Amino acid sequence: FGAEISLRALKAARKAGRLNVAVNANAVRLPFKNDSFDFVLLLETLYYHDAQMLLAEAARVCKPGGKIIVSIGNKNDVGRKARRLLGRADEDKIYAPHGATWKEEKYSLAELKGLLQGHGFRVLDSKGILLNIPLLRGSAWARRNVLFPLGRLFKAWASQLVVVGEKT
Repeated sequence: FGAEISLRALKAARKAGRLNVAVNANAVRLPFKNDSFDFVLLLETLYYHDAQMLLAEAARVCKPGGKIIVSIGNKNDVGRKARRLLGRADEDKIYAPHGATWKEEKYSLAELKGLLQGHGFRVLDSKGILLNIPLLRGSAWARRNVLFPLGRLFKAWASQLVVVGEKT
């Protein structure tokens, strides 16, 4: 199952064969019964919704013992901090096709874990993805062989965070 608020995106995904069953729905008001799913994925969705509402809805539809995976940009991203020190523009704005912008809400690893725990999930694991060092990120070899492994080692400063939880 999948849920997507954009009918256009939903149709494109179906046409490409990427979704077998999906509904047009808002992630904070899903049309599913309580405890419906064994697994909930929130990949980069915290940017677009109120985190409290989104995680409350995820907890509502996730069965007890069910798993959740959440990914989001890390507000403690070392590359983001380096850009600010160098006086570069912040890359935290999302630009919509109609010209509107909004600021991406990012979380630290501790905050993300706290959000999940606050909504009845026990944190099982967490990972950092890609240590974002601006001088190296242009090289595919450096990203694959240096930045991704460093992101796993120094997850608190990685560009992206992934947290896995289990509903208690």
